[in-house]
Amino acid sequence: MHEKLYHEASVYMTFGKNKGAINKFSKILENAKNIEESSFITALIQRATCYYREKMCKEALVDLKKVIDLRYKIREK
Repeated sequence: MHEKLYHEASVYMTFGKNKGAINKFSKILENAKNIEESSFITALIQRATCYYREKMCKEALVDLKKVIDLRYKIREK
């Protein structure tokens, strides 16, 4: 199920519909028990990106902190 939601979220992101993507990523994360850690981290990073694009910086930082807490190394570009 999360593959379909991830695809839908990606389509929303492609067309600049960040709020729709945030909702889809949130649904994926609600069912986090059913997904691998790498998919969980990807969904968090993608949702944080959407939050940032919508100027919702506090929410983006919360998601990125969760990623860091999972010991995922974030590299700056």
